[in-house]
Amino acid sequence: MAFKLVSSGGNVTDPAVVNMRCSGTIWPGTVVEFSRTAGAGVIPASMDSTITNIFGVAWNYTQGVGDSYSVRVTPFAPGQIWEATGTNAAT
Repeated sequence: MAFKLVSSGGNVTDPAVVNMRCSGTIWPGTVVEFSRTAGAGVIPASMDSTITNIFGVAWNYTQGVGDSYSVRVTPFAPGQIWEATGTNAAT
């Protein structure tokens, strides 16, 4: 599934984007979570993700582990409206 920001709420027209250290293969438009592993940053969300560690949606592709890998992420925030495509089967 891919996610697209429809509204940031209020008068905000551009979503906040943060650069996060990451681990694993992350695709644009996918949900990422905070890793429970120290120093890993964000990782792709999985069926084991919970609402306490879901973080936001990635904007670019990255693959790898370590300090030199980062991904641009829009964190989930109150008031945002997201659209999810259902073209891929949920796993």
